[in-house]
Amino acid sequence: MCEKIDRRLELPMIENLCKNYYDAKTFAHARRVAQLVEEDPRAMRLGPEFRDYCITLAYCHDLYEDTFIPHNEFDNELHEGICILTHYDFESYAEYCQRISHRDSEYFMTEVEYAAWIVKLNDMKDHLMQKETLTKRLKEKYLEGMAYLL
Repeated sequence: MCEKIDRRLELPMIENLCKNYYDAKTFAHARRVAQLVEEDPRAMRLGPEFRDYCITLAYCHDLYEDTFIPHNEFDNELHEGICILTHYDFESYAEYCQRISHRDSEYFMTEVEYAAWIVKLNDMKDHLMQKETLTKRLKEKYLEGMAYLL
């Protein structure tokens, strides 16, 4: 049995893994989100290891939605983070954002949930910054989702 892909792998290895699974457009998006996360001061609140996990999760955030990578390839923390960031067919975009935000729950976020929240905010930020592909409908969708996250 192969070892699972560990979230503590060097970032260039994670970046290369994602580059092999994503198409060029999706990989460019994942790289931009990772750069935004790296610059986000919230990612450093829990220290450099947490920031690296957030960056890794940013690279991997669309793997389950946009590729055929086996879900059992990752260690538990990375798998959990990717699952949180995966928008499933059975939920609306608002439900998806509400699930990530934990606004209706009475408990605090775990570190993995907090990392996913940071990544999702930066994912939306990247989508909203892409003026050449941002339609009115997409802008409304992301702004509605942002209202659940903030």
